[in-house]
This record gives sequence, structure tokens and C-alpha cells, in this order.
Amino acid sequence: MEKEFEMSYTVLFSEWVEDLQWEDIPGKIVQQTKRCFLDSIGCMFGGARTKPGKISAFLASDWGGNPEATIIGGIQPVAARHAAFANATMANALDYDDTLQGHPGSTTFPTVMAAAEKWHSSGKEMLMAAIVGYELSVRAMGLMQPIIPRYRAMWDLGTLQAYGAAAAAAKLAGLDFKGIANAIGLITGTTVVPLPRKERYEGEGRSMLKSAYGWVADSSIVASELTLAGFSGPGHALDDNMGFWEVQPSEKLGLKNLSDQLGRKWAIQDVAFKPFMACRFIHPVLQGIEDLLLRHKIEGKEINKVEIGSFSLLSDEHHSIYRPVSATDAQFSVPFTVAAMLSAGRLSPESYSEGTLFDPEVLELADRVHVTKMDEFEVAFPGRLGARVRLEMRNGRVEEVVVKNPKGSPDQPLTDDDLLLKFQNLTQPLLDENRTQKIRSLVESFEDLVEIRTFTRLLGDL
Repeated sequence: MEKEFEMSYTVLFSEWVEDLQWEDIPGKIVQQTKRCFLDSIGCMFGGARTKPGKISAFLASDWGGNPEATIIGGIQPVAARHAAFANATMANALDYDDTLQGHPGSTTFPTVMAAAEKWHSSGKEMLMAAIVGYELSVRAMGLMQPIIPRYRAMWDLGTLQAYGAAAAAAKLAGLDFKGIANAIGLITGTTVVPLPRKERYEGEGRSMLKSAYGWVADSSIVASELTLAGFSGPGHALDDNMGFWEVQPSEKLGLKNLSDQLGRKWAIQDVAFKPFMACRFIHPVLQGIEDLLLRHKIEGKEINKVEIGSFSLLSDEHHSIYRPVSATDAQFSVPFTVAAMLSAGRLSPESYSEGTLFDPEVLELADRVHVTKMDEFEVAFPGRLGARVRLEMRNGRVEEVVVKNPKGSPDQPLTDDDLLLKFQNLTQPLLDENRTQKIRSLVESFEDLVEIRTFTRLLGDL
């Protein structure tokens, strides 16, 4: 090994990525990857109906370039980087995407889909690259954290997920371990920078840019393109502290360092899938609302007060926005999501439309939602997300439910039927039943695909 590539975590991980073969991956990990893939595709189709999704798709189409990859719903292929940008923006637009430390699916799958089209990869190759993307994204987010007190002041916007997406693209580009390390190094200097957490301005609300995953996916493709063209970057980007990030062991992940237990402990198996399109921390509350709606016939106009007891985070300024003026505000707002769900019976992409954001009946109901801290849930947080939901009706009747940990986590997973229903609800407004069935069938046997475009052509030209 050349001197500049002596042993380091960056090199160890890059060597693992280069050497990874299909036969090295357990069947249960392959199956979980397909579950993540189907969930991510559904989220992209759901996000295509949102304002950020529509804007990103329009711009990516306008940018054009070589016809290399498909935009969800796009009429014609565009440059891979532009397709990755649009699809990643769509994937996270509804805050419905999978979660572990961050949202690895929203940066990984848009990247590997575009890269696989560009470099004419097979289904097996794309699935392997996706596993690589999850592995490094989750490890980076769990092992590399902002130094306190900066962590409390800054939001990383997917910066750490960029490493995984870059490694995944590099795998599909056919780079050796030096090239993979180089691509990881290049994305260190080209991806998005952290954003101040207090980014909610008077009269504006939080912007649609809550997580700049589009830029992450775009930069991940470019990092491999630059490497293939001979552009050099730092070869040890994942080693040592970098001023803002602090490398340390992760008790939660059970890992000592970035290369610990590679090929034995797979990050993707611990992913949580979201049953509700909102901040994951709000899910125990929303599950409580869903349970009550399923048990009782309740209408918003009948409710006098909604009392929620939970961990203190849900009563902070980010989760207590009574008058959201953007979809991002609404997705993080306990009062709004509760009111929207009680009003419509469920959350949908329309819950975050301007019509709902400024619906006087929804906002009046949100005013009746109150959140307080309960010690039992505060002590359990963040290991477990719990809440008590209490509805006080105008006629004096009281309905109450306690959720100790919401469904979707690995210890209370969504079933295949749950994920299928979620996928169908997200795609039905845009796809007919025949195309939906073809997508599902191809995902189930994805490792048999010789050419990825057999699949991606089903995702465009709606």
C-alpha cells in the first residue's frame, strides 16, 4: 500500500466497500434493503405532489444535461446529478422517510438510482451500493457529532449522510478503494454546510429546506465523476476531529469506530419506518390519536381540549408552532399535526398544503391542544418515545390512551402489509394499479435485474 494510504478508518471502510460482494450479504439484510427501497420510492412519489418536489423536478428538467437518469414523474431523462437532486428532495419533502440517526434512505436511494442508471448497473449492484450508503451514513451520524455547544446551535442538514451517499455512488462507478476514499474526501469539501438551528424567522417560518438532501445526492454523484476525471481530494476525510465534528464511540450503535464490525453488524437492519408523515418524535402522540379515532367516532368540533403528556422536547419552540406558515413548520408542530389528523382522520400530503395550513377550523382546533412534560416519558426519552393523549369532549366525556413506544421502530416494526399500504396510499394518486403492481414485483426480485432502466422507466412520464 502506498504511504499516503496507510491504515486509517477511511481506508479500512473504503477497502470494505471495494471488496463487498453479493455473497457477503445475509439474506435478511437483502430483504430489509428492499423494504427500505419500496418505502423510499413511495416517499418520492408522495413528495412529488408537494411544492418542494414540484419545484425541484421542474428545475432538474430545465437543467437537463445528458439523458442519464430518471426523475420521479419526469417526462425525459436528465443528467444523473440532477435526477438525484430532484428525487432526494422529494424523498424527504413529507418527513415520511425512514429514520436511524438521520434519514439515510432519502440520500442513499436517490443517489444509487441515478448512479445505477448512469453506469448501467444491475439490480444486485444497486442493492449492494444502497447497503453501503446506509452503513456509512448511519455510522458517520452516530460516531461523528458536532462538538458541544455547537450541536445545540447547528443543524447538520444531512452533511454527515453525504459520506454514505458518496461511497454508494463510488461503488457503482467501479472505483477502487483509493478512488472511494478520494470521492469521500471530495464530498467533504463540496456538500452542504450546517445551518443554525434557530432558523425560524418572524413572519417566515422555517423554509422548505429543512434537510438539504438534494444537494447531498447531487454532490455524491459529482464526487465520483470528479474522481474518474482525475480530480484529487483528501484521502482520510473520516479520520480525526475536523473542528466542527468530533469523532467518538457510539453506545447507541454499539460501535467503537467507523470500521468496527464491518460485515458483521449491519446498520440497515435497525432502521425505523414512519407510519405518520411528521417528525418522528411526534409519533407517540399521533399513534395515540389514531388509536382513539379507531376506537371511537370522534369529530373535531366535539373536542373541547386535547391534553398531551410527554417528554419535554415536544413542548419546545420547534414543536409548539400554533400558526405554521410552511409545511416544514407544520411537520414539526404537535398542535397542528394533531389538529390536522383529528380533522381529516389521517395525515396525508394535503395536510401540509396551503389550504390546510390556513384552514380556520384546523387552526382553531390546534389552539385547543396543550402539551406538558410527564416524568415517566422524560426519563425514558430518547430510548423510548412515549405519550399520554387525553381528549376532553364538549359533553364532558373523556377518552384517553397511553403509548409507551410508537410502531415503526425495530422492536415494534411495521409489517410488510403496513409498508405496502403506505406505498399504495402514496402512489395511488399518480400511478394506476398496473404500474404500481409492476414496481412492487420488480422490487421483490430486484437482484435479478440485469439493467436498472428496466425498473426506472416505470417511475417517469406520468
